[in-house]
Amino acid sequence: MLAFIIGFFVKIIEVYMVMIIINVILSWFPKLSDNLFGRFITKLTNPYLSKFKKMTFAGFDFASLVAFIVLIVLETGLAVILGAVNN
Repeated sequence: MLAFIIGFFVKIIEVYMVMIIINVILSWFPKLSDNLFGRFITKLTNPYLSKFKKMTFAGFDFASLVAFIVLIVLETGLAVILGAVNN
């Protein structure tokens, strides 16, 4: 049961990481962000990304990159736990 729950959270993290990538791509094309899909992605990812908005250097915003790395670390940690539970 624990393996199922951890696996479920890993899948959710993977989907959220894809949503962050889509959000980054949409930010390059402002017209695409104005449709229903763009607003949906922005609405779901901005609360998390706003935690990292102070991550700027020389005018570049690294919030999405830092947020993505945090999710990778979290996903890796859960995968290690899942591996330990399955053994």
